[in-house]
Amino acid sequence: MAVALFLLTLATPIAVWQLGTSDPFRFWLNEDTTVPLRVWYRGERTAVVKENSHSIRIHGTPRVVLADPSHTQVRMAMVLSGGGALEGIRIRMRTTEHNLSTKGDEGIALIFDRTGTRIVDGSTLLVQTDTLRYEPSRSLRIAVEHEGMESRIAIGCSVFGPFRTRHPATSQTIIEPLGSADAHVLVSDIVAEGVSP
Repeated sequence: MAVALFLLTLATPIAVWQLGTSDPFRFWLNEDTTVPLRVWYRGERTAVVKENSHSIRIHGTPRVVLADPSHTQVRMAMVLSGGGALEGIRIRMRTTEHNLSTKGDEGIALIFDRTGTRIVDGSTLLVQTDTLRYEPSRSLRIAVEHEGMESRIAIGCSVFGPFRTRHPATSQTIIEPLGSADAHVLVSDIVAEGVSP
């Protein structure tokens, strides 16, 4: 028994070193830039796939967090495209996954779906238009900027804001696909930069 315990003690560090201890629900994007982004999510293990160092593919409707650990005041841009089962996308800013889940703090949310575009700050509607809508298989660039107590959001060539808000800037941007479990969205060309140190 003592010999088996001794061998197990020796083998465990070797097994951990060989197999690794990485969390499949957490990984990095933009490792080759000055602003690497931490990606994490809850749900099916295969719900989020890293396509390359600047892109992820989301299957279903998991809540996916893009976090810049070094900055809360940030500019971030991405290109979104999805299939027919996707109804749209919700992007939450100026909150964290923890505050959203436990306190109901919704921050500022961009809802981009088949009916149009809405930007809300909690229960306050900031923007509503039906001219910018989600269309399956059409790529669209979305950019957000947080500086101090102001935020700006660009969808394609349309810029909204600046909006003043009481929500402090956070390091997290939360992406929530809307639709069924068959929905998928490609989030590509993800870039970020700190607005101030």
